[in-house]
Amino acid sequence: MFPKSLRRLLILTVAIVAVLEWSVVLDRVCAALWAWCKFVGYGGGGHVVVGRNTQEAFFLLSVLLATVGYFLSKAEMGSSSRVWSSVAQLGWLAIVVCVIFWSAFLATPFISFHP
Repeated sequence: MFPKSLRRLLILTVAIVAVLEWSVVLDRVCAALWAWCKFVGYGGGGHVVVGRNTQEAFFLLSVLLATVGYFLSKAEMGSSSRVWSSVAQLGWLAIVVCVIFWSAFLATPFISFHP
């Protein structure tokens, strides 16, 4: 598929993006909970506004990156070092769990959408 050095660079990229993705999602969740605690009951407050296009791009790129990470983990299974396979698997699983968590949070009243 890819040379070993390129595969490992892509694995590191997937793992780093997974960490960054979780940090952004957790930041937005904390902001939404803070807005709710601070502004609930003040007429329309208590939520965070997110853009539909941004959410579509987030989901599309997350699925793409998780798919790449999945195939990279499968490609590394036969390698002598199980560390790279584990990092790839952890990366794509973290992205999938993050997307599921964010999807569930988008369904709450803490979030409102704008085009």
